[in-house]
Amino acid sequence: MTVRVSKTALWAGRIVSALPVLLMVMGAAMALFKPEMVKEGMQKHGYPASSAMPIIIVEMVCVALYVIPQTAVLGAILLTGYLGGATATHVRVSEPFVIPVVVGVLVWLGLFLRDPRVRELIPLRSDAMTLKSQRELDNTREKLRLLESMHAEASAETEGDAEVREAELESLQRQIKQLKEEIARYEAHHTVRR
Repeated sequence: MTVRVSKTALWAGRIVSALPVLLMVMGAAMALFKPEMVKEGMQKHGYPASSAMPIIIVEMVCVALYVIPQTAVLGAILLTGYLGGATATHVRVSEPFVIPVVVGVLVWLGLFLRDPRVRELIPLRSDAMTLKSQRELDNTREKLRLLESMHAEASAETEGDAEVREAELESLQRQIKQLKEEIARYEAHHTVRR
């Protein structure tokens, strides 16, 4: 089932995504126009001044990947790593570390709002009925049969790591439960309407 993004969510995502991009581009611009200040900051945080330009290049490559829709997820992952390093740097020198954390949240929030692939990976579910048509119901039933078959096969499996197998079974059980709940909501809604 493909998740659609409304125009409002798309534009909200673009605006939210623009905030961390602009912040990081401004930081790179500062490095170009005020290199002495950046070098002092690098030394203050325990990095050699010569590492400023390579770090800024990495940052800008991550930002570029994030801005391109086809590579936005990869860019977000790389920016998360980059911002994790910034957070660790601030923690190490006992400085407030909220800003890189907030920027990281904005990176993912913007991507969640504008990219249907991320919405499929991170579904925010509610008790609202998600199935809208008989075709979606049939697809969900087919998906349920497939998951139940996978669960039966995984239950019968005796080789491999028991902890991994148990985690896989639990994940399949959760997915099966979710699909059964969606089917039940759809059927209850359509029974009431008849």
